Amino acid sequence: MKSQKDPFEVFKNNQHKLSEKPSAQAWRRLERRLDAHQNHRKYSWFSQMGMVAAVLLLVALITIISTLTEQKKVLQTASQEAFPAQMEELSTSVDQQEMLKVVEFSRRYQERLTKPSVNEGKQGKKLVPNPKTSE
Repeated sequence: MKSQKDPFEVFKNNQHKLSEKPSAQAWRRLERRLDAHQNHRKYSWFSQMGMVAAVLLLVALITIISTLTEQKKVLQTASQEAFPAQMEELSTSVDQQEMLKVVEFSRRYQERLTKPSVNEGKQGKKLVPNPKTSE
């Protein structure tokens, strides 16, 4: 097994190799290769089409998002206009009994929506309608 040399010693012993200059022919070959490499860096047709597609996709997404937000604003405005902001007074010309029936029907309907109409029992038992809400 070779003993490891100190890196500083290796550089010190090979310093004369570091100061060598390449020939003119080597420089010319290197310049030609670098020039050829720079010419290949131009954008190809495929990458240009990819960039155009990305820009179009971005524009389409922005348009869709702005359209959806506008529609949401229109719907909110329409829903606010559909419901009155203030309560209006009922006229006394409407029959009081009819009005009470409507109010009572509305109250029962709301109760029916909030309370379940089926009582749940233990496993193995039947589900039956709730007698209180089946009127």
